[in-house]
Formats: sequence, structure tokens, C-alpha cells
Amino acid sequence: MSSFSDFFTRAVGRPPYAYQRRLAALSSWPDALEVPTGAGKTAAVVLAWLWRRRHASPEVRAATGRRLVLCMPMRTLTSQTTACVTTWLDKLALPERPMVYTLLGGAVDDDWIGRPEAEAIIIGTQDMLLSRALNRGFGMSSRYTWPMAFALLHNDVQWVFDEVQLMGVGASTGSQLAALREALGTQGIHHSLWMSATLDSSVLQTVDRIGRPEVLRLDPQDSDTGSLARLLDAPKSVSQLVAGESVAEAALRVHATGTRTLVVVNTVKRAQSVYSELESRRPDAPLALLHSRFRPGERADVEARVLSPDWTGILVATQVIEAGVDISARALVTDLAPWSSIVQRAGRCNRWAEHDAASVLVIDLPDDDEASRPYDLADLRAARAILADLTNASPRSLAEIPSVQRGVVTPVLRRRDLLDLFETSADLSGADIDVSPYVRSSDDTDVVVAWRGSLGVDAPGDDEPLPSREERCAVPIGAARPFLDRLRKAGLRAWRWHHRDERWVAVERALPGDTWIVPASAGGYSTKIGFVAEDPREVPPLVPGTVLAEGEGMDRGASGAPESLTEHVGRVVRAVSDLCDSCGLSDEGERADLLLAARWHDAGKAHPVFQRTMQGESYAPEVVLAKSNHRRRHERRGFRHEIASSLALLADHPLSFRAAYLVAAHHGRARTIVRARPGEPPAPAGRRFALGIWDGDRLPAADLGGGVMMPEQTLSLSMFEFGGGGAGEGWTARALDLRDALGVFRLAWLESLLRSADWRASAPDSGGQ
Repeated sequence: MSSFSDFFTRAVGRPPYAYQRRLAALSSWPDALEVPTGAGKTAAVVLAWLWRRRHASPEVRAATGRRLVLCMPMRTLTSQTTACVTTWLDKLALPERPMVYTLLGGAVDDDWIGRPEAEAIIIGTQDMLLSRALNRGFGMSSRYTWPMAFALLHNDVQWVFDEVQLMGVGASTGSQLAALREALGTQGIHHSLWMSATLDSSVLQTVDRIGRPEVLRLDPQDSDTGSLARLLDAPKSVSQLVAGESVAEAALRVHATGTRTLVVVNTVKRAQSVYSELESRRPDAPLALLHSRFRPGERADVEARVLSPDWTGILVATQVIEAGVDISARALVTDLAPWSSIVQRAGRCNRWAEHDAASVLVIDLPDDDEASRPYDLADLRAARAILADLTNASPRSLAEIPSVQRGVVTPVLRRRDLLDLFETSADLSGADIDVSPYVRSSDDTDVVVAWRGSLGVDAPGDDEPLPSREERCAVPIGAARPFLDRLRKAGLRAWRWHHRDERWVAVERALPGDTWIVPASAGGYSTKIGFVAEDPREVPPLVPGTVLAEGEGMDRGASGAPESLTEHVGRVVRAVSDLCDSCGLSDEGERADLLLAARWHDAGKAHPVFQRTMQGESYAPEVVLAKSNHRRRHERRGFRHEIASSLALLADHPLSFRAAYLVAAHHGRARTIVRARPGEPPAPAGRRFALGIWDGDRLPAADLGGGVMMPEQTLSLSMFEFGGGGAGEGWTARALDLRDALGVFRLAWLESLLRSADWRASAPDSGGQ
């Protein structure tokens, strides 16, 4: 067995500090980790988690979730953490390395959601991760996969919240979700760890989580000698901006050729202004601008340059640089900010103790609410008072100053709210519950914007692709609103895909988590300085992707090589069995219901509507296909075969509602509520109808494999009526009883197993299509 010290040294290139060894060796992890900035918190948790998964005792392995979720307040930290983790894994050269996935506005990798059995390291911003943990995933390509992400982020998982002092309401939401997982139960282990150099444990106190958290801190043996002591004592003098001097002038004054100078200001607009002034004063100087309003490709180009340890010049940035980013500058010029932010920004100055002398220059701001944005004026006043007597900003000196945190009233996610969020159907108006108040302050949540050269004033056609990752620019909601107003004044529109109506519709108001496409002629973006709402110049469009929105009348995997229903069902049954084994599902009743659901999940494909879609002009009633090379919409708008499948299963197994629920939910469109969609064409003669299934439809007999023959039957929608089937026997009443008995996390987990099995059985290399 590899020792943790050897394991860590192979990955990082130096031995672990004492606290890093302690974290790996603990029988169970603490609630929080508080160590000074630059002391290797990220390496500690990632490599300790991986070592525990691979080399610890069987008991510790079983208590360590198979998914490590690193939740970050800033996208720059997310990008750099992904690069660091990938480098560590490359150096470790493990025979079976965990996959690494990155989730941040404009660049989202959600491929992990179909792999519940796999070890994974998921690194993302709090917007992306907490919205998925609340079953309303921002930026996901399909709303119908929300429940899968929800399932995998709550079961068999280790959460780590990095730089928690910068997360605002996200910190308390993460803490409350941890408490609700404990109360409602999960499949496998779950644990959460909060990290900070300036931990305020009160932010972890919620209505369902009380008591003092267990915190791991440095011991004297960690910090009194050796390389860590040198980092903690790295000198950094502190001074104030000279009166009458601009930020750009100050940066040029303190900058030394051949070194790095970091300028951190509080808003994107201010950063763009400082950068432009520097460029006009010193066009020959190496300059860079980094903030959150770039498209991924252009931002990645900047990051690749400035995050290299060898880059020298003046980097102008916003808060994206202050949290955990592993760069070091000889001089730091920073706006006044809350004390925790000052500590983080100072952590980027002489971070590696490579300079005998380094300087921190603080820019005071007018003492009014307007100048303090996006921060609270009281927080700036508190930081100003501390800075008045501060002469040395070494990590050890800053750690001796008590954390200054003010209690802030934030929205509280209660158990009832989480239960309401379990149902993912939009309401009858097409609206969803807005989870942004639980994720981040409302002015900071994102809209994603992509510019298209093909767009004009008319609505895009249904074949207009969804924005690809490289096209997407994350725009805070507060900046998206004036941009939308300017588009309207210019006679142009922003467009979003409307899932219910299956078409692109004009954006009427900016909502967090929306994805827009806009004409390139609308302007609003510069490849050099990023998003600028008022910039009228045409935007160079990127080549759009090819992914089309998935309509209500289309099924994932409904195209490809023809495959019979019997063959496909057998493949899914085997995949479910394998997943149950690899995921450690020990409950025999749940396993039996999953296998029953797998056997019946596509029985409704025997319906003539589905078969005419599969077979086209060559339709033959005696042939029952699950897959074909035809790709068209069903003749009944919104037809969902899984509703027919669920009704058929219940007719044959009336006591197996859990299996019937899993069948109905296996495409994410019908869960606790099954009803006709607005605009759905009615059935003839006043018959009941829901999701393209008509009361009295004939479902032909079909061979489901494994010796199971589904008899021909007539479908009844009575149980979908309000109160249908007798008191407490309607679909919604029974589904809610199931949800409450099993718990939202475990029920979503069972859904994810069936859906994942169906996906892999439908993949081109599965032997099917």
C-alpha cells in the first residue's frame, strides 16, 4: 500500500505538510478546514480524498464518497483547480484514474451525470453546482436531465466548499443541503467540508444544522519551521494610494520590469477602464485583462498566459483572481474590499515567498453606497479600520487578526422548499421555481449569451442549434438587463429556446440560468475586453454547434440502426443489473423494482403512434421496434411512450407502483405530475388525454424478453385525474407518498440508475444502435 506521503509527493513534487497528512489519516473528515491562504488546501483535500479511495482501510474507503465535488465561488479558481488536478493525476499515473469534469458559466461538462458508478472529480462554480443540487441546473442543455445531476450530487458524494467566505448565501444553502441529506437519507455516504483562510463558522449555522462545526487548523508543528513557515512569513508592506494618483498611474509606478504586478478592482467596468488607461499610457507594456465576462476561448487564452508562473507584466483583474488562484505578484494594487477579500487578494502577493520585499497598495474608495458596490458599505468601513494600523500583510500577520464578518440575512432553503423542487415540470404558464436566491445574490447570477451571424430581426427556425460551449459568454443578470433594453431600442431581440412550445421565443425579461442567442450585429462584446453592454460594434461570431433542442415529441436515442423492442429491453435489464452491482445497491426490494422497471420501461413503444414513427412508410403492425434510423416527430404532438409503458406495467403488476413510477420518469418528463401540456391537441370525442396518450388507446401485445409477454390491453388514464382511482389512489398522491417514504435523494438515485442504463444500452457501441 502506498503511504500518503509518497502518494502526495509523487503528485505535487514535495512532501505534504503535517496538517495535510492528518487530514488523510483521520477516520472521518471534519466539517471545516481553516488554514492560511497559500498553504495548499486544494491539494490537501483532492489528494487525501483520492488516497483514501484507493489506499486507506476498507472502513475508510467505504466512508469516502465516490464523487468529489469541489464548489468554487469564482470561475478563475475553477479553471486553475481543474488544471492542477489534471496535472496531479498525470503525475500519479493511476491505472484507473477518476474523470475530471468542469462546470462554469459558458463551459459546462455534464457528461458525469450518466455514470453513477464512476469515480469522478467535479469542479464547478457555486452557480452551476448548487443550481444542480437544487434540481434546477443552470446552463444544462436539457431540463429533463436535471434529476440525474440532482441524484449524483447528493448520493455517494464528498462536497468541498472552497473559499466559503466569498460564497454568500451559497454557503448557508450548501450547509442546509448537508443537513437535509442527513435527515432524509441517501444512497451511500455523503459529507461536506468547508475551507477558508478566514472561516466564520456562523455561516454554517442553519435552521436544520446547529452546533459548533469541527474545524481542522494548523498546529505549531505545521507552521513554526520548514517551507510552510517561510510562506507564512513572506514579507508584504502595506501602504495607501498617493492622493491624486490614478489606479493606472499607481500600477505603472510600482511595477518592476521582469516581475508581475497585480491590479484587483471591484467591478468589471472599472477593470476595463483601468486596462484601457494602461494601454493608452504604455502601449508597449505587457498587459492583460481578466474578468468573468469573456467567451471561454478568449478567456482561456488570457488565463493560459497570465496563470503561467513565468509570465511578467501588469495583470488587471476583478474578484475572479482573489480566491485560491495560485499566482504570485511582487506588487499588488487593490481596491478597498471586505476584510476577507483583502486577505485573499494579499494572498496573491509574494505568495511563493520568492521576493525579499513585496508591496500591497490599497486604493481607498468614497464612503458612499454607490462607490462601495458590489459590497456593503459597512464591510468596507470595517476593513478600512483594520488597514489603518496594518503595515505587514504576511499570512501569519493576517491570521492573527480576528475575522470580521457581519451577520447577513439570506434566504433559507427549508425542507418544504426542497420537496417542492423535486418536481421538475414547469407550471402551466411554462415557468419554473427560481432557485437563484439560494445560489448567489440576485445581481450576480448569470445569463449565458451567444452571438450568431445568421440572426436578424426574425425568430430563428427550429433547426437553429443550441449554443456550443465556445460561444457562451456568462453575463451577470444585472448587466444582462440593460443589454436587453438596448437590443429592444435597436429593433433587435434576444432569443431563448422554449421547451414547452418547442421553438425559439423572444426574451421578455432576463432570468438567471437562461441561455440566449442574439444577432452578431447587436454588439455588446469585444474580444479584447469582454462583454460591454453598450458597445454597438458587431461581434465576431464563432461557428455554432450542431446540437438541436430536444422537442417533446422526440426521444433520446430514437435514431440509429433498427433494433427490436425485445433486444433493447434485454440490453437495458443487463445494464441495470450491472449498475446495481457496481454502485453497491444492497436493498433487494429496490433492485427488484429497478429490474422490473427495466423490463417494462419501453413497453409503450408498441403503441401504433410510436411504431409509425419508427417504421415510417413501411409500417407493419407485427413488427415492434425500439430504435430505427428514422428521425421525425410523432404524429401526436407531445406523445410520450413512457406513460403507456407505466400504465401497462401497473395493469400487469398493480402492486408495483415504485417500478411504474421509475418507468414514467425514465426520460425526466413525467414524475410526480402527469398532465396534458398547454397547447397539446385534445383527443377526439372528449376522451381524456395526457402527453399524447388517449384514454382507450389500444396497446398491442409485445415480447419484452426474459419470458415476459405483455398482453394486448386498453389504456385508461383515470388515475391521472385529480383524485383518480379513489381516495389517495391517484398518480400524484401515490407518487408523493413514494417520494416521502423513500426520500427525494434516494428516489432520484433510483431514477438515475434506470436512465443511465437506458442511455448506455442505446449508445452506438452497446451492440444496439
